[in-house]
Amino acid sequence: MLRYDLRDDAPAGDQPGYWSEFSVHSILWDLFGSRSDDSDSIEQGIPGVFAAFEDLKQDRFVYLPYFLEHYVARNPNLVDAVSALARNRNVDFHSETRPSVSNPFPQPMDTEQFVTGPLDSFTPKRKDLLHSSDFLRFQTAGGRTSIRMDITGPGPGNNPNANDLDIFLYDVNGQLVALSDGGKNGESELIPAILPPGTYIVEVRSYYDRGDTKKGVFNSGTYRLIVRTQL
Repeated sequence: MLRYDLRDDAPAGDQPGYWSEFSVHSILWDLFGSRSDDSDSIEQGIPGVFAAFEDLKQDRFVYLPYFLEHYVARNPNLVDAVSALARNRNVDFHSETRPSVSNPFPQPMDTEQFVTGPLDSFTPKRKDLLHSSDFLRFQTAGGRTSIRMDITGPGPGNNPNANDLDIFLYDVNGQLVALSDGGKNGESELIPAILPPGTYIVEVRSYYDRGDTKKGVFNSGTYRLIVRTQL
């Protein structure tokens, strides 16, 4: 039997933050739960929660801080209370700034600058965790663009036979623009493109589905990525 206690802000083994399902569902609980049942609830009712969810229709790459922004915009008298709920889950939320957290999703990056990181879906055998993929946001004035990702090590999984990372390029609305997923274990990936001016998202991904079986294949690796542009 699987059991969740929505009153528990950070259960044992959790990594609190906007990426944690426990952080998300316990914040939602505290927005409308009863103080007699949970001391840090603010008892605002379900309609306000649903209204903020409806506001998310205008957003892309949706995550918890966007919901909190919409919620406090509709309920400015609750800014301090909502911010306290977020901080209790390691979400450093500031409603008056954009982005409203210090570690936004996707992470901003500068062109012509290297970004590095580890990825690992091999160890947990899951696609949907914090370190299964990285999402990076950059802006360009338009023109020829190259995105290169080099694998620099086996990563936390430490398996040279599961060291295949791929890259995907999306526009700001989440539409796939291009991808590079033909490399083998430890090989680089490159996306050349001619882009209109705008904001774009690069995903570095550590998993894929086999074409013949449709089963997930999981990998681990450290990477170095750079976006170069030329007008």
